[in-house]
Amino acid sequence: MYFKRRPLPISCRFEAPKDQVVVSFTLCDDKGDTYTLEESSEVDFNEHEYRASGFAFESLQSNKIGRIKYRGYLKRNDEEELVFVRIRFLCLFYSKLFDHQRHFNVKCLANQLKNATGSVDSVADLLENKLEQLCQIKGTFQVESEEERELFFLGAVGRRFLPTKELPPRKVLKMSGFDVEGTGFSVGLVTQGNFTYLYGYSSKRGENFNVLKSCKSLTAESFAQMLTKEEAEPFEFTVKLSKQTRLKFEVSPHKGHSRLVKVNGVDGKKRMIRFGIF
Repeated sequence: MYFKRRPLPISCRFEAPKDQVVVSFTLCDDKGDTYTLEESSEVDFNEHEYRASGFAFESLQSNKIGRIKYRGYLKRNDEEELVFVRIRFLCLFYSKLFDHQRHFNVKCLANQLKNATGSVDSVADLLENKLEQLCQIKGTFQVESEEERELFFLGAVGRRFLPTKELPPRKVLKMSGFDVEGTGFSVGLVTQGNFTYLYGYSSKRGENFNVLKSCKSLTAESFAQMLTKEEAEPFEFTVKLSKQTRLKFEVSPHKGHSRLVKVNGVDGKKRMIRFGIF
């Protein structure tokens, strides 16, 4: 689920502040059905929660607990008629905060940017101003009059902040997942103007993050094609996150833009790994 919230200009001082919100939602349930929503709306500003199009994300306890709620119609698979869905999920954060502005390997980033053309005022202008935390997501899910079900996910909740000055448009592709022990990892590609770089991290419950130090057989071009090209070729790459942590990814095409992935030789489904592109 992705919220994009932007403040709208206020015509007079007595007018209540409003936001322009874009919601993008995709959920794959335990039956193999996919539910989606793409919608834009105007809502009253609320400092305590993100709300739009029937969705609401509320932070109950800062950096510890959050809640996702929804009552409304979603598109199921390729069906023409929408279905009424009720969702109540609790997000239990179990990792420390990953700060994209602070948690990176200087040598690795410098090697990737050394041949780039152009200039920036500071490295901070290239890095996403974003905070992320790994979490457990569990709760109830009901479609129409069907029996209510309990669903469980491993995921990540992030908050991206607007730049304080005008910068070239930024595009981000990300592949993230988890193993059965709850170790989360993420590998991403950031493109901004003439600058392109890869980043990555992993973390076990409550431990510090291991950040990307080097990657073998992986370039920005090959990573982008692997995730965005519908008929992508099978691809392998290895990332080094620390002296002890090396992840070997084996990625092969599936249906459309979806991918089958093995991590260190283990099939993603067996390790409860879920991937998303944002």
